[in-house]
Amino acid sequence: MTLVSSSPGCVPGAGLTSERRDADFQAEAFKRYLVDCESNPVTATLPASPMNSQIIEFADFAYNFATFPLTIVTGGVYPIEGVHAKLLSTDGARLKIIFHTNRWVVI
Repeated sequence: MTLVSSSPGCVPGAGLTSERRDADFQAEAFKRYLVDCESNPVTATLPASPMNSQIIEFADFAYNFATFPLTIVTGGVYPIEGVHAKLLSTDGARLKIIFHTNRWVVI
């Protein structure tokens, strides 16, 4: 895990700490993950016990999700807009989600 930056003030994604990942990982609230799928697919597992208003963002750092996709799976019973796994398989894809009332919502 490499800390890349932190977004202060009133900018998009404010308060999210950025981290680069290139292997399967457990996602944490209020983080932006720059996912490097240059040589293998990656799976991110969402928190099992999220709280309302927690935000997580994922972005294709290597612009390679079409070759090696990112799979985001739920860590518990709370779905992402009705499903328990979301596949990002388009180069350059980004996904930002927020937890609200027993579900993850794409924003």
